[in-house]
Amino acid sequence: MHKKAQGNIGRIEQRMDRWWAQIVSGALAIVVISTLGTAVAQESPGSRKDSTQRGISPAKDASIRKFLELTDAKQHAIDFGQEVCENLINTLQKNLPPSDQAKEIGERLASQLTQRLNSDEFITRLVPVYDRAFSEEELLSINQFYESPAGRRLLEATPTVMEEAGEITENWIKGQIPEIMEQILPQLPDQKQHEK
Repeated sequence: MHKKAQGNIGRIEQRMDRWWAQIVSGALAIVVISTLGTAVAQESPGSRKDSTQRGISPAKDASIRKFLELTDAKQHAIDFGQEVCENLINTLQKNLPPSDQAKEIGERLASQLTQRLNSDEFITRLVPVYDRAFSEEELLSINQFYESPAGRRLLEATPTVMEEAGEITENWIKGQIPEIMEQILPQLPDQKQHEK
């Protein structure tokens, strides 16, 4: 490989590392903004509708809530919320003058967010999503599966499998990009001129 191409690939790898960091930072910013926006937006008590007011039968509502319970939706949301808060604390500590204020803000946010995610209001907000996605019969079958030994095993193994699969996918993609770029760069008119 030409030294010029190696240099280009090295720069591409550096850009890719920055790109991954920007994607992660951007995703976290979007999550924080949407989370804070939801937390700040206040509904009047009379504007909230329970499932029956939305036309969801009590039996289907119960099936949806059972599904959310079986899949541990509250805990997953709490874990995700705490992860977002930890990242927010780190961001605040990097961007605010040195003080305990950033940590205190993050801790208070994490505490209040956890309380809200652990509430029935959070589950009530999820019910219509599952109502639109699944029929009552489908929910009954899904819940039966998750209550079976195979379903419980799937729920138990999924976080580890997803984490490992995500790492493999990310590393594989990072490894493929330099190879692909090495093939593409010599074919581009601008690159041919730079190599002369």
